[in-house]
Formats: sequence, C-alpha cells, structure tokens
Amino acid sequence: MKSIKNHLKHALVSTGLLRLYGEHRPLRISVLFYHGFRKTGLSGQAGGKDNFSPVELFERHLQVILKYAHPASILDLLGERKIPRHAVIITLDDGYANNYTLAFPLLRKYGLPATIFLTTGFIDRQTFLWTDWLEWVITRADANKSLPAWGETKVPLRLESEIDRKQTMLNFKSYFKTLPISAIHSSLLELQDHLNCRYAWSDLPPSCQPLTWSQIREMAACGLITFGSHTVSHPVLSRCSAEVQRQELQISKNRIEEETGEPCVLFAYPNGTAEDYSVQTVEQLREIGYKLAVTTDPGYERADRFDPLRIRRWGADISATDLAFILAGGADRHGRGD
Repeated sequence: MKSIKNHLKHALVSTGLLRLYGEHRPLRISVLFYHGFRKTGLSGQAGGKDNFSPVELFERHLQVILKYAHPASILDLLGERKIPRHAVIITLDDGYANNYTLAFPLLRKYGLPATIFLTTGFIDRQTFLWTDWLEWVITRADANKSLPAWGETKVPLRLESEIDRKQTMLNFKSYFKTLPISAIHSSLLELQDHLNCRYAWSDLPPSCQPLTWSQIREMAACGLITFGSHTVSHPVLSRCSAEVQRQELQISKNRIEEETGEPCVLFAYPNGTAEDYSVQTVEQLREIGYKLAVTTDPGYERADRFDPLRIRRWGADISATDLAFILAGGADRHGRGD
C-alpha cells in the first residue's frame, strides 16, 4: 500500500497535476524545520549524525519550494507584510556550524530566507547538546563495559553490536527526556565515567561543531537569515521548574540580542511536541517578549487563523517528492492540517 501511495505521489509531481491541485487548495502556510546538514556519504560515522539532511537533498528541497510555493520569512507572520499565497517558511534548530558552511550558501544562492533557532549555551561552548553527548559516549564506549542495565533507572545498556548501540541510545533518549536538564547532565557525567568515555569540546566531530557568533552576525547582515532562541541548554521545558524555564527563556534571549544587536522575538520549543512545554511556558514567553514560537507538531497554518506561540511545523527529513506533496496541500487528504 505504501508503495502505491509513493507511485501516486511521484505521478502527480511528474505530470504537473500536483501543482494544479495546489492552486485550488485553501491558502495555507507550511513551516519546515531542519537541524544539521551533511555531505553525502558521511552518515553512519561515529558522531556523524545520521539524522542530518544530505546537503544535496536540501538543495533539491529549495528547488521544490520555488516550484510549488512562495518563500516567506517567519517575521511575515507578525503582520508587518502580506503573507504570500501558499507560503513556505524555512527554519533550522540548534545552531550547528554546518548551517553556515553547507546550508547558508544554498539559501543565498536561491535567495530564500530562513530562521535559525540558537541554543546559546552550545554556541558559547558552555553546554553540550545532550543528545550529541549521549551519542558520542554510546557510540565510542568499549563493548566490554556493557551491562544488562545501568543505574537505578534500569535502562538497558547493551553495546555488543551497532544495532544494540542504536537501541541503547533510543532507550536513554526516551528516559532523559523525562528528566530536568540538571539531572540529564549529571546522569551523563556518571554514565561517561562508568564507560570511561569522556566528551570534551575538543572531541566534537566537524558535524557537531556549533556556529560562532561571527558567523551568526555575517548571516544576519546578509538580510536573509533571522535568529531566534532555542533556550540555553535545550531542556524539555515541561520537566523544568518555573524558575529554570524563565532562566532558559530570558538568558538565551538576552544573549542573542547582545551579540546580534537585534530584538529576539522568535522561539523554538526544544523537542517541541505538546507535552514538552506547558501553559506556564507559553505565558512566560509572552511576558518575556517573544512574539512567535514554533513546535514540532506537524500541520499547516493559515494566515487568518493560527496561534502565534504554538506554530506547527513539518519535519523536513523527507524526500523531495513528499515535500512537494505537502507544499501543494496534499497532506490535507491524510487528515493532517486544516
């Protein structure tokens, strides 16, 4: 059945019927999100980030955007400019250096705006992105150190094969997402000591390096790239106290404004599903001065009807054909979006 659907999508794209179909759909906004980027052939390496988008695919995505939609800036949602018909907005989360080295040249080549949400502790090289830290430790740990379970949590710790390691990473990620960020960091320190595999800034592979503030200022100066906050340390905010949440929101905002000289009114929730933030989080965003916030819940938005602090986004780890299908409004037929 899946193969039939894929063939149908491909036929709609190749014949041009998808474009015609999209012109008769209700006006909509498609917000896309990416994380990092890699050159083809670099997946599967230790610390190589399999979930990063191949840069060749990203370029194909940009071509699809220009064919099936109208690029817009997320700032257009503030109402200062008219939102184009079938608008598409590009966003990138976390602040990896490959946003500058691989994605930015393509965005500039095609003249497409984008917003990068920065984890400021990562940019300042003060706080590791804990998911990268975990992947590094599990990927490089000696298999002889493995145990049936680790710690009081009884998380399975199996390292004998690549499949075992991937499952172990998934198990730990699921568990860590239930913890406050301080507990995640202390658990990772304990885990890396147990496995004798310590993570340091000097160990970061090229794919996991953070942007620098000079790169950020250069991108901002070109007029295509805007920046927002993704907190200081990338916690799941619903697992944090009100005080910690406010610190994460306020300190990151202040840091971006200090370095760029521009107001920071944009925010992306770490992890980003409805259970990863609370009503209290949204209220604090409003009080601190954020005007737009994006989630990772999939779906379209409409220019005349959307919650500015709960904007939905489509994950862009998909084929060019699937992206064309979404941008043309095809996802409506599967019960997603309005």
